[in-house]
Amino acid sequence: MIDFVRAAGLANFSEFAAKQGLNPEKMLKRAGLPLDLEELPDSLISYSKMLDLLVLCEMESQNRLFAMQYGLAQGVSIFGPLLYLFRNARDVREALTGLTAYYHIHSGAAKITLDEQGKHAILSYTISDTSMPGYRQGSELALGVGVQLLRTLLGKRWQPQPMLFRHTPVAEPGQFR
Repeated sequence: MIDFVRAAGLANFSEFAAKQGLNPEKMLKRAGLPLDLEELPDSLISYSKMLDLLVLCEMESQNRLFAMQYGLAQGVSIFGPLLYLFRNARDVREALTGLTAYYHIHSGAAKITLDEQGKHAILSYTISDTSMPGYRQGSELALGVGVQLLRTLLGKRWQPQPMLFRHTPVAEPGQFR
């Protein structure tokens, strides 16, 4: 595993953290992350430190769905130059194929796969090291971002059918909806 992610992976962190009643600078400092990371979205940061930040924020805010809600709030701008590729694809399949092929440019700590089964497609996000602290939070952050990406590609009315986790849910199913 290569422990990096583009700093854009924490886009809009200060705004979202503040809305959750957190001090963004304090949280970044506690996780050992640079305070100016939002100003340098193309710089590389430690993925494991990003997960540490998500764990700290969940604990401090007492919001078990902090990471997923943050992913939903971030939007697709986190993809930076890759977003150009997705938006200019001929169709959704080509956009998602590009995502799976080039995601390693955004992060070396996880991979995205696309599996087509008949009329359905399964988009999976897998963190390379499943024993890493913050694995659940990283997966849920990616889920939120993924939902926003698919809504960008398919329209705001698109709703995922089943959403499957590799970890035990931390909230009632209704809260995830």
